[in-house]
Amino acid sequence: MAETRDALRRAAVPPGGRGPAGVTPEDARPTPVAIPTNRVGSWQARAVVVDRYGVAAACFQRFAWTVRRALEARGVTSVAITSGVRNEGKTVTACNLALALASFGSGRIALVDLDLRGPSVGRALGMKPEMGFERCVTQEASVWDVRVATDLHSLDVFPVRGPLPNAHEALAAPGLGAALSELRRVYDVVVIDSPPVLPVPDTPLILLEAESCVCVVRAGRTHPAALRQTLELLPREKLLGMFVDSVRSVRHSDEYLYYAKDQD
Repeated sequence: MAETRDALRRAAVPPGGRGPAGVTPEDARPTPVAIPTNRVGSWQARAVVVDRYGVAAACFQRFAWTVRRALEARGVTSVAITSGVRNEGKTVTACNLALALASFGSGRIALVDLDLRGPSVGRALGMKPEMGFERCVTQEASVWDVRVATDLHSLDVFPVRGPLPNAHEALAAPGLGAALSELRRVYDVVVIDSPPVLPVPDTPLILLEAESCVCVVRAGRTHPAALRQTLELLPREKLLGMFVDSVRSVRHSDEYLYYAKDQD
């Protein structure tokens, strides 16, 4: 799979220019933005790089391996991270999943913010984009115009600059499919921070284009009835499983996370 994408990139991009599909060559890669490694702001979304040898980082790395194997088994490359309601940890999970995949050499990784009503990926990673991925969804810009390269060389981020009032209408238009198709053509894994399922109708629209999803559940917070309703709204055939966060270990005081494969 990775070899095929490498061949596509070489064939699509002439030296020193853009390819016919708009793929930028490596020598035109934007100046990398450093992922903050200090414990300020939303540092939990950067736990893999802030606390490299901590419990949470190790669990995110195991989670990333599990997701990567599940994607390979299904022959797909894109995964949407969602939850039932807000504040259950979906952005933290999406960011750390992408960081973990990039940290142990899973090919080229794209992290895409598609929570157009409440974007938070850019803020969590310390980015202030001049142009956001919402412009790609509305077909006003190419995905390569909004790409933010990072100092993790294999990770590119596609943040949203600001909330989009008509998110539902924008996601139902053809631009979303075209943008995600272009990313899947070039990247080995596309991680999507998707909106919560219950408050807004956006995620089912995203899952018409995204190939798989993971539902984030917060221990001690997510109500069982809300979880059942959320799972009813997610396409069963695309659900890789649930990621349960804020589970407290008996031996460690740190919060840690684990992945639970959905059982039939």
